[in-house]
Amino acid sequence: MAKRYWLKVGSADWREVNEEQFIKAERDAGFCPRDGDGLATGGFSTTIGGGICGRITRGEIDRREYKDDPEFLKALDNSWFD
Repeated sequence: MAKRYWLKVGSADWREVNEEQFIKAERDAGFCPRDGDGLATGGFSTTIGGGICGRITRGEIDRREYKDDPEFLKALDNSWFD
């Protein structure tokens, strides 16, 4: 199942990024993997730098799962990967 990586920084909109950008955001937010390489989280949220949030989705996204996050649903509509 294909993974999709999403970031939201401060008050900016959610945006889809590649794995490398997601990993950099994790490290910048202070999250590091136990083995020292690759992904550290399946999603994260922190108040560092005005707030950084990241999430990973897999396969087809069920919009009902994110009904309480209209900003993320907006990002799905505007994703350049679709």
